[in-house]
Amino acid sequence: MLTYDYYSRIEDPFMDARMTLHHEIVSGTAPYQFWSVGELVAQLFSSELSWLAVALSAILVSFTFRNHYYHPWSFWEGALYGVGLLLIHQRRLWLFAGLSLVGLTNRETSVFLILILFATAFPDYRSREMRFAIGTFAAWVAGFFLLHSFVGYRPSTFFLETALAGNRENAWFALLLNGLMVGIVSPLILRGMATGPRLIRRAALVLPLYFALLLVIGYWWEIRYWITAIPIVVPALIAAALQTRHPASVPADDERADVARTRSSAARHDSANR
Repeated sequence: MLTYDYYSRIEDPFMDARMTLHHEIVSGTAPYQFWSVGELVAQLFSSELSWLAVALSAILVSFTFRNHYYHPWSFWEGALYGVGLLLIHQRRLWLFAGLSLVGLTNRETSVFLILILFATAFPDYRSREMRFAIGTFAAWVAGFFLLHSFVGYRPSTFFLETALAGNRENAWFALLLNGLMVGIVSPLILRGMATGPRLIRRAALVLPLYFALLLVIGYWWEIRYWITAIPIVVPALIAAALQTRHPASVPADDERADVARTRSSAARHDSANR
């Protein structure tokens, strides 16, 4: 009954419109992700390497074409994460806050983008970034409930039991796809996440939470989930390659800069209170 209800009320009446929308999203949003990752790499490393970032993003995205029913919205999320990281790097926080709310209308996993801002602001609890992270998260939560209140009831099409059963049946297939996607280069990815620019190191801290959630509620063979991580993975790959070939070319924005900023902020706060 539930399947028939969903098909007759939602899927069948809007099938042609959905297919048109899918085509527009795929052809229209993928370039934004490639551009944002390329621009991010240009600002973190060099403009010459930005073309390599665009090529790597295109290769990785093309490999994720496995589930076309929900796939177009993954393109939006990859683009949103790429632009979001760029805005964090440029400290354009008002635009970042607006982008986070736009991301809410696409997928709930956009909340992890706000967690990246938390990670970059830590441990300076008095910083402008931390205040924006708290405010943006509060606005996102309020927007989540308002959006669901506005949309109203929709019959559920996902059940945890279905995901668990499907993952058990397709475990080896899922392992193969994910291994082909990132398994071969995973040592480079991990090295880049550990030694790359500060923004990439901090953003990488959020990925375990993201994938832990998908281990529970996701279909493991849907490697479209990796599209969200590409804006972090590609700069990490480039950082690892540079560490191997030209260690001095990786930006030396280590944690000492964080400590200096924290002390400076605390000194200004104490001075204002006197």
